[in-house]
Amino acid sequence: MNKAFQTKFKNIFGSEADDFFQSLIREKERFFRLNHAREIDYINEELVEYGIISDELPHIFKYNKDNLDITNTISFLTGGIYIQNPSSIIPPLIMSKLLPYESIILDVSAAPGGKTTALSELTKRKSLIIANEPSASRLKSLHFNLEKYGAWNVKTISYDGRILNKKLPAIFDGILLDAPCSNENKIGYNKEVDSEWSQELVLKMQKLQMEILNSVIELLKPGGVLIYSTCTFSIEENEDIINYLIKKNNNLELVDINQGYFDKGISLDDKLNEKVIRVLPHKSRYDGFFIAGIRKKGELSLTKTGQIYPAPSYLKDFFPQKQFHGYFKMIDNLIIYEKETPDSLKKINYKKTCLTTGKLYNNKLDLASQFVWEFGKDINLNRVIDIDYKNALAFLNGFDIELKVDKGRDCLFFKNLPIGFTKNMGNFLKNKLDRYFLYGKGY
Repeated sequence: MNKAFQTKFKNIFGSEADDFFQSLIREKERFFRLNHAREIDYINEELVEYGIISDELPHIFKYNKDNLDITNTISFLTGGIYIQNPSSIIPPLIMSKLLPYESIILDVSAAPGGKTTALSELTKRKSLIIANEPSASRLKSLHFNLEKYGAWNVKTISYDGRILNKKLPAIFDGILLDAPCSNENKIGYNKEVDSEWSQELVLKMQKLQMEILNSVIELLKPGGVLIYSTCTFSIEENEDIINYLIKKNNNLELVDINQGYFDKGISLDDKLNEKVIRVLPHKSRYDGFFIAGIRKKGELSLTKTGQIYPAPSYLKDFFPQKQFHGYFKMIDNLIIYEKETPDSLKKINYKKTCLTTGKLYNNKLDLASQFVWEFGKDINLNRVIDIDYKNALAFLNGFDIELKVDKGRDCLFFKNLPIGFTKNMGNFLKNKLDRYFLYGKGY
């Protein structure tokens, strides 16, 4: 382990230092987050036999990787669960508790999408989330996950966080900044992070964090909340950053997001330490994390974005009773489904705005499998084809299914788990799964 890193944190943790260093190299426990926005019981329908254990954080479960290939389950392949360390769900969880569901939220550094999709689910898809990702390659992974996990209330943009104040209006009720950092939490198992760590790197990242914060804080409405987080330990990138921001802006105040439930800050400022969150790996089963909440003084005035839309005629036979809280739009023969956008955000240069609904040919809809995954619990039962577990996994891995089924049925289910849309060819069921779910190319 990096000697300079060890020296620095021996001075910080004192008698706890050896426990701290050991926690960075221990074998990590495995967790996933349940996509509860779908109201589908993935645990009991598929995973209960593997001894899945519910965690103390909501929607988080522990699993044993030795007896479960979780990446080859229906739940994972259809976006029912997201492999994620519990520490990283704390920022969106706190934001969802501090703001009304129908809020407008900026996620400043969103890829690969764990926090973004969690925030979408925790706000019951009622919030409008603008997810920013500066990196073009990482943006692809974000789009892939938004589509897979059904986050139709998220729209994406791609800008350097330091110039967001020049690209967006000051309309946000909440801002989530999981800041770029020195990644000290990875030092025990990532050789590159370990070899490249230095105090100079810490100060370089601190400068970048300050620049991003100075930009995005301008976009927060009065009464709005900014949640700041990192996966690093250095005080310079955490407590010092929060102190800097509050002292520079007299219209900001620290929110007590700790409330005695988590480890406290480790700076010399006891008042600040009480209100921020430290997830310390030598005191927890989770990865190391820092989280703080800042509110802009004033009264929060929400911009209405919620509305109920009728299902278009081509969807009526699939969803005869379903009420939709987004609207459908046709581009050529492609049907998309997205969240209503207020006028002040309509002229933004978005990279992605929607969930694919399907393709329309001669007024007949080929439904996208990801739309079935998201809304399958409301589907017309007369369209359902029940298949066994082996065939469900075969379909999700790209194969056709040899099965003779009455015409008019085209939506595959295993028990109550939606598997996807098929073309009923009489003697077999043709796979209609979008290919990028197989090859991971992103949307």
